[in-house]
Amino acid sequence: MERTDNWWRGKNSATNYIFEEIGQHTVYYLVDLSSVRSVDQLFGNNAYLISVAFTPLFGSSNVNTMEKMFQYCTNLVSVDFSSIDISKVTNTYYMFLHDKKLAYVNMENLDFSSLKKATSMFSYCHSLTSINIDLKNARSLETMEAMFFECKSLKSMDLSNVQSLKLNNINSMFRECLSLS
Repeated sequence: MERTDNWWRGKNSATNYIFEEIGQHTVYYLVDLSSVRSVDQLFGNNAYLISVAFTPLFGSSNVNTMEKMFQYCTNLVSVDFSSIDISKVTNTYYMFLHDKKLAYVNMENLDFSSLKKATSMFSYCHSLTSINIDLKNARSLETMEAMFFECKSLKSMDLSNVQSLKLNNINSMFRECLSLS
């Protein structure tokens, strides 16, 4: 059976059924992403997901949007992207929206050269204390609006290496980040 770009969509998505069956576990994502263009809402609204670690098993990826990928994952605590190719991703809009238990995200050494929109990427991630994200190659980045809005536990962040000349919107980027020093 050939898969379309949105093979997991819908309120009764296949991923939610899988997690309902096995309960809360760490997931190692072993799907060949070479033919998938969008992972829009892949794990969205999933109360069973606690931790996700992506593997390099299948090599390069053609994913170009990660919009709403983990939004409203109420029990998600950590995500490790360190072994995935995201060089073609242009949009991370609402990627982790309202993941209030999310404490750690590893995005170190990822190729963000195609990323244009990171609007509200981590908004309302109240428990986010640590994020390892390197945006030095994000030369196409246009907006970081509300990217960390209401990340109440975020203590520090180094964005000194962001070199995007196209960046034109950082409104409310750190608004309500009460622990940020």
